[in-house]
Amino acid sequence: MQYSNNGDYILQFGGDWTMGNINVFDANENKLLWSNDTSHELFIITVDESHDQTMITTSGIDETTRVWDIKTGKEVMRPLKHEGGVWYSVFSPDQTKIATLTAKNDVWVWGARNKILLNHPTRQTGEILGISFSEKGDKLYAASIDGDIVEWDLNVSTYRPNILTHDGMIKTYDMSSDGHFVVTGGRDNKVRIWDSKKLELTKEIKFENEVASVMYSKDDSAMIAVEGTGYQRVLRWNLFSMPEGELKKSTKLPSSTRKCFVSKDCKWVVYGLRNNIVILQNTETGEIVQEINSHGGWIEGAEFSPTAEKFITLAKDGIARMFDTETGKLLHSNQYGAEFGGQCAFSNDGDIYVLYCLFGMDSQTPIAYDMKTGKKLFNLKHSSGVNNLSFTDDDQHIITASLDYTAKIWDRNDVQFPLQSYSVGSRVASVLHKGTHPNRIFTISIDGNIYVYDKDSALFVDGPYRGSDNCAWFSMNLKTKPKADYFLAINTPNSVALWPFELSNMKFEDTEKFVQFSSEIIGVKMDKTMSMNLSTNITESISAMDSSEQKDWKQWHKSGSALNSPFSTTDVNQYRDFLISQNTLSSLQEILYSYPMDKQVMKLYAKKLLELSEDQTIEHFKRDRYKTSAAWYELVSK
Repeated sequence: MQYSNNGDYILQFGGDWTMGNINVFDANENKLLWSNDTSHELFIITVDESHDQTMITTSGIDETTRVWDIKTGKEVMRPLKHEGGVWYSVFSPDQTKIATLTAKNDVWVWGARNKILLNHPTRQTGEILGISFSEKGDKLYAASIDGDIVEWDLNVSTYRPNILTHDGMIKTYDMSSDGHFVVTGGRDNKVRIWDSKKLELTKEIKFENEVASVMYSKDDSAMIAVEGTGYQRVLRWNLFSMPEGELKKSTKLPSSTRKCFVSKDCKWVVYGLRNNIVILQNTETGEIVQEINSHGGWIEGAEFSPTAEKFITLAKDGIARMFDTETGKLLHSNQYGAEFGGQCAFSNDGDIYVLYCLFGMDSQTPIAYDMKTGKKLFNLKHSSGVNNLSFTDDDQHIITASLDYTAKIWDRNDVQFPLQSYSVGSRVASVLHKGTHPNRIFTISIDGNIYVYDKDSALFVDGPYRGSDNCAWFSMNLKTKPKADYFLAINTPNSVALWPFELSNMKFEDTEKFVQFSSEIIGVKMDKTMSMNLSTNITESISAMDSSEQKDWKQWHKSGSALNSPFSTTDVNQYRDFLISQNTLSSLQEILYSYPMDKQVMKLYAKKLLELSEDQTIEHFKRDRYKTSAAWYELVSK
């Protein structure tokens, strides 16, 4: 049991081997505010309190740390999961980070509001008794049982992507064919249009409802934004000219509309009603072209062919139907058991299409059909539902992402066995292959992390690029376009990251140089027998050699300055200004991760919190917390 910092609350915690318990009392009125004995599966060891007294953390033997609203007991985000029981958790001085210490002597550093893992776990050989941030928050200290104090610089040189942020959870994103412009939309009822080259927010479009999906047309001339709430209710579609974002057409949908799907040229939408009627509409004229009454259940999924001359629907009656877009004529149909998450992927040339789903009779066996005849061609095999499927640029291979913890690549001419299987270690949300980088496979798992594999050997070669598992599952897509030199991925609930396909273009002429360079990166020394010895200081372990392969990296790592990073051409000051201009909690937090206790940013952060505290669409307990936090940030920024 302990008092809060100013004595307003009493925190009682503990439990046993069957549950963890936390009780929070109002110390002034001597009454219980809230209690929880169901979230932690084993007893709670320690509790920490945020400096503004709005949140507490509980750390337990069940390998989790949980973050709570101190007044209501509502969890601020999903639990922070570790690989061992958690002894301690502490807030950084500006409250943007949480450091945790586990029974395995691992030290982790997390984003305090979005759950992103900011620093890789650092394991020590000696037992650690406690951890603490420096006064500024740029260093972390640990005391070991043998009397040593270990210091970590938290602002070490690491690669962080450029991020695009919203005030609410991001549900959808897309880009132009060359990647010049990016569009994002979400629960803050906004679409934001970004210039990725200039790092500018070019326009913000506000809607009456959440933005359920956005589609950037393949000729870059148009965008459609669909408004909706939840997963199965859409309300309106809106056609804009691009990249200026001028509204051209907007149509309110019937109140019984469940889902709406857009063609890649943005000229057509098809949507399904709860009475099983399917409607096809021309977006340029607003004319309802077809009203189809042949479905025996509402549609779960739909997709237009690459040329939009045909479209397919997947209905709850277990039938996939192919229609002619102009006439609405049924061309063919096939039985396909998709109960949930039914989708269709067309080959780039439009010759074949593959049906797949998350749950249902055929969830483990995506099935390919001939586009013209509807004849079944082959099926693929996973041991669980398939979340994502696409064709490589040359249409010769198919890549799949599954809930069975694997991604696979298949030769479409011989699908008896996959060409390669990539073991991810978590359920795979999306997989990507880019023709300009033919030897790489990119995956994102539902824990938010991106892993890069060698296509032929299936060896893990890069990553994980860290993300948060606090995001909307159906937003976890890896997305790129033919001429783009990067890909988009959800990074935190309120941010999308722009990741380059290659973090470094450094090449090595021989194996010896590669071994030497690798040893320097990971902080080991190699003797003549190639035995490894751990180096306690990576910077000092870097050799005096300055070959062309190592020069840029060494300059960056030794200086610790993002200005010297070989992985980015973005000016650090320009990027800081770009984040400030976004004016969201997420963008300002991103700056504080690198510049903790920055008074200019904390003042802006206080202003943003105060603005959100007055937003009546936000839950009352959150507004109350934002208001208290705003006052604290305003005070410490003086």
